[in-house]
Amino acid sequence: MCNMYLLVIFCAVSICLRAATPDARSIVEAALAKDDRNSQLRRDYIYLQTETERELDSNNKVTNSTSKQHEVRYIYGAQYKKLTQKNGAPLLEKEQLSENQKLDKFASKQAKLSEAERTRIFKDQEDKRQKNRDFVKEVPNAFNFSIVGEETIDGKPAWVIQADPKLGFKPNSFQARMLPNLRGKFWIDKQGMQIMRLEAEVLDTISIGLFLARLSKGTRFSVELGLINNELWVPMKLRMDLDARLALLKHLHGSNEIIFSGYRKFSTDSKIVATSEVQ
Repeated sequence: MCNMYLLVIFCAVSICLRAATPDARSIVEAALAKDDRNSQLRRDYIYLQTETERELDSNNKVTNSTSKQHEVRYIYGAQYKKLTQKNGAPLLEKEQLSENQKLDKFASKQAKLSEAERTRIFKDQEDKRQKNRDFVKEVPNAFNFSIVGEETIDGKPAWVIQADPKLGFKPNSFQARMLPNLRGKFWIDKQGMQIMRLEAEVLDTISIGLFLARLSKGTRFSVELGLINNELWVPMKLRMDLDARLALLKHLHGSNEIIFSGYRKFSTDSKIVATSEVQ
């Protein structure tokens, strides 16, 4: 009889522990569902995007490095990137004037769009977002997820979830065809169910377009995100260790790193600001 009681208690404790630990797939689905909302809110922000490209030799030593910084904003829903720095140095006065003129010309053009033109542009953007949403929805079906640990990132406890390709996955979209050749790992905020970090590795060659590019086995990606204004999760750092071939001719071996910074809220739908006001 005593053994029976112990068995009942053991089963009850096991059930409680399983109930207290969310299913890995459910966690990932909840986090991915918030991505579209974050993309929408990001349109109300101006931010800096600094991209550094490094070319490496066969020993992974840097042979060449270039960087550009852009100020990114949305003007009447359209994204605009204004060049602000090259290789860590501010633009020359002549270059700054040229960039300001380009921004003013673009803002003026957007402001003069007819209602029909705005509707068409909005529809095109929605079509692109829908394709992205369709792709994201396929991710939970493409992998087997498992919780492999917990970590604290910026003071926030996070689930660490491994994503391994699921045998027999059949993609419904062109983009999703690459998923069986990827293995990844998610760091997801336990409280807000937001993706805080994502890493992925190419397991086999991925072709992008018929002759556009090929990513070789071993190529790695990582994205780090952060919370701003207590309302929005945004990219902070994106890195790609790349081994690829463009147009089946040019071989690229190097790394690309993009740093996102200086997020500040701004809505161009209410007021088009002259460039002199935002320098």
